[in-house]
Amino acid sequence: NTNLCYVDQDLDENLIEPPFAYPGDETIHCHGLAWAEDLGDPSNQLRFNNFFYVLMHDHMYSRGYVESLVPGLVPMCSCIEDMPKVVRSDCSEVDIESTFFLSLDKASGSLVITPGTLDFKFQSCRGYGLNPF
Repeated sequence: NTNLCYVDQDLDENLIEPPFAYPGDETIHCHGLAWAEDLGDPSNQLRFNNFFYVLMHDHMYSRGYVESLVPGLVPMCSCIEDMPKVVRSDCSEVDIESTFFLSLDKASGSLVITPGTLDFKFQSCRGYGLNPF
């Protein structure tokens, strides 16, 4: 294993502090994404927008992360089960607000639903607060 990343899936959820961190590792981290399992949920429908934002805007454009950390050993992008263990992790989710209007068609007696606005922003996930960096 590497000290670049360390995640313990059996970690006690009541733990206040992470198990360890090495000096200098504070900026090295893995980044996850969160969305609802329900395919109809807007966070599920916008999950690829979240991925694009994190990968292209936040990581590549803003921070300059454009290649593997350790070529051949630690890929820039992969599923968590295929990555080395993590000392620090970040997570992003989409915060969504949408509006719609309901009215009653007096002639037919049916309910009419009219779309309004869809506003969303990318933000850090809400979690256990184990990230001290």
